[in-house]
Amino acid sequence: MSEQEMTWEEWVEELSMASGGHVDYWLLDEETAKAQRPNLYEYYKMGYDVNDLVSERLMSYEGGDVVIWLDPDDPSDIDEEQLDAVLSNTEFYRTFSNELTNLRVLNNLDVTDANARRTLKRQIYVGTIVCLETYLSDAFINTVLSKKEYLRSFFFSFKDFENQKFGINELFKKVDQAEEIAKKAMLEVIYHNLPKVKSMYKATLDISFPDISKVQKDIVNRHDLVHRNGKIRKKENKLL
Repeated sequence: MSEQEMTWEEWVEELSMASGGHVDYWLLDEETAKAQRPNLYEYYKMGYDVNDLVSERLMSYEGGDVVIWLDPDDPSDIDEEQLDAVLSNTEFYRTFSNELTNLRVLNNLDVTDANARRTLKRQIYVGTIVCLETYLSDAFINTVLSKKEYLRSFFFSFKDFENQKFGINELFKKVDQAEEIAKKAMLEVIYHNLPKVKSMYKATLDISFPDISKVQKDIVNRHDLVHRNGKIRKKENKLL
């Protein structure tokens, strides 16, 4: 994963070719993608290789299971199972702490074989980032839905809502659907995109993050561990 160097048009063209034409976003312009396909657009902005998206069956990995819909005009429904899993984790900090404790136990195992030890350390590295991603997701969603003022703040501050428009005759319908709209939007966020998540926490909950630059580098490394077996393209296939 690297800073995006291609234009949106170039990227969606490569995505279509990589999928053999099954995923065709050529007619989806960049502004519409920002508003209506924020999960896909985030992958573009974060510099993901289109071949990675296709090989992942167009889903994000461990932490999110966010589907990139094949048809740009096909409305996506909330994944009820995913939402249930998030909402049931009301003790999100305890879950986070317990998982980190388990990872520490694994990290302290005495594995004598060097190759096996390297593989174990990689899995622990990946698992740590997944724990963070899951915590940020579950904590944010559960907290926003716990109070109306948080939900209202989310609607006023969430950048992906800025370009969405609807007729005045839809006003009451949208008000009635506000919580479901918020649930869907929050589930679609890629929670390892720390700059975006950091701004969401600040704008919605007035919670400030510390410096995230080191963790952001760890997330990039985690991507290579998951998708390239630890090989880093920009470092001459050096293994992590």
